[in-house]
Amino acid sequence: MVFFEHYARGGGIRPCIKAAAVCETPRIAVAIHSSGELGIQLATMLHMSSVLPNLSYAADAHYHQLVDDVIVGGKLAYRDGAIEVPVGPGLGVELDREKLGLYSDLFKSIGGYQYDRDPERPGLFALAPNDRCMRCLRWCLPPRSTLP
Repeated sequence: MVFFEHYARGGGIRPCIKAAAVCETPRIAVAIHSSGELGIQLATMLHMSSVLPNLSYAADAHYHQLVDDVIVGGKLAYRDGAIEVPVGPGLGVELDREKLGLYSDLFKSIGGYQYDRDPERPGLFALAPNDRCMRCLRWCLPPRSTLP
């Protein structure tokens, strides 16, 4: 069994580290899930991965498919099949404001990257997350007044 952590959807770094700790006792392997990240999100993934003792699998990443990045210095470099955890303040990377503006304008003109779309089936859309899924999740959770 493998537990895939997704820090962007899992509440951030700290809740994901707690979830990985829960997986240690029953010896459930942990892996980090990707969402088509840019360098700042990859830096988050690398920092979180570096502190998980039960990270048993290489991170699921799509970073190698990028041709550019919005961080100063361009893409983080692979060396011997891995990317080092960035060092420095915060996550160890800095946004390149000029590139960020360039890609923001590009996004506004052509729309987002449709990595979850099949060109052979243009009418097909992913169903999760959706209203039904979130409604189901709310039914599973206790009322807010009972949470600490």
